[in-house]
Amino acid sequence: MLNPEQREQISRQITAYENEVGVGLVKVPFGYKTLALRVDQLVASPEIMNSGVQVIQYLAQFPELVRGKRVTDMGAGSGIIGLASALLGANHVLMADIDNRAVANVEANINQLHLKGRCEVFQSDLFHNFGDRPKAEVQIFNHPFFADFPVRNKEWTQMMLGGTELLGKYFEEAPHFATSDALYILPWLTLAENNHGIDNDPGKRAMAYGFTVSRVTEQHPVKSGIQQSLFKIYELRHRV
Repeated sequence: MLNPEQREQISRQITAYENEVGVGLVKVPFGYKTLALRVDQLVASPEIMNSGVQVIQYLAQFPELVRGKRVTDMGAGSGIIGLASALLGANHVLMADIDNRAVANVEANINQLHLKGRCEVFQSDLFHNFGDRPKAEVQIFNHPFFADFPVRNKEWTQMMLGGTELLGKYFEEAPHFATSDALYILPWLTLAENNHGIDNDPGKRAMAYGFTVSRVTEQHPVKSGIQQSLFKIYELRHRV
């Protein structure tokens, strides 16, 4: 169950999506530069949910995390994280999203940024359609933060409302699609914390699935977007 502040947060995000806020060409801060992305209607927009911006700012600060690596961007949305990884020097980037609208959006951004050949996008419910693609050295999952379920007849709200089973399923499956020494990067919006039950804080959830936290960094929100609460960026490792 969401508390009143969380319900208000979700309501504001839904209203913004339905009013097509952040649709079109969107420019987001990327280190000392900007990254221009096309964002389609009902695809995760950095002008509404700015967790993607938080992650690419983190990667721009620590580019060695992805440089020269095979990277998987799970729940790609517009492709902001995977594309930023490629621009920072990742060798190859796999981007997956359950929503075909997002897949088409990412494909358009790959072409726009001339990253075809280094980036691949496809539809997948977590790792269901990964097949025998190369295992990732870095996995990044900008997962749904809020523990409630998607709104009835608004299936696209699954980008923000993922229940609690999704993150657990990710932690169960992810090591099978990553190298034994892979790095896992997951953001967390502290506003989504549930003080009276299970939530989707990776730092709380990952240990039960054999992961350890190697680094956690607190980041204050960028000035754009509706998610104006403290973020955490977790770096995790899986114990073999």
